[in-house]
Amino acid sequence: MTSRRVFLSSTAAALAASPDRVKAVVRIASCHAKDLELLSESNIHLQEVIPGRGHVDYRAYLRGLSELRSDIPLILEHLKTPQEYEEGAAHIRRVAHEVGIEI
Repeated sequence: MTSRRVFLSSTAAALAASPDRVKAVVRIASCHAKDLELLSESNIHLQEVIPGRGHVDYRAYLRGLSELRSDIPLILEHLKTPQEYEEGAAHIRRVAHEVGIEI
């Protein structure tokens, strides 16, 4: 079985592994900043959570996005309160700073 981290960060990994191939094939207009938690219930359930609380590898995701274009908006949505948006944005800014990406 695929590990949770590998399963949930496959898009980020694809961007990080071969941004040139992604650039050649896809025209990305905007990106969503989401995070997912894989819940083990009677079936597999992906729960959307605040960025930083789930399993998405934001280091790889932001590195991959930074290779595409500098003007791609990164959108936070589906959160419940202003505080959740602030927490998610703070996590993304912190990770971007750690990997040397200006946002």
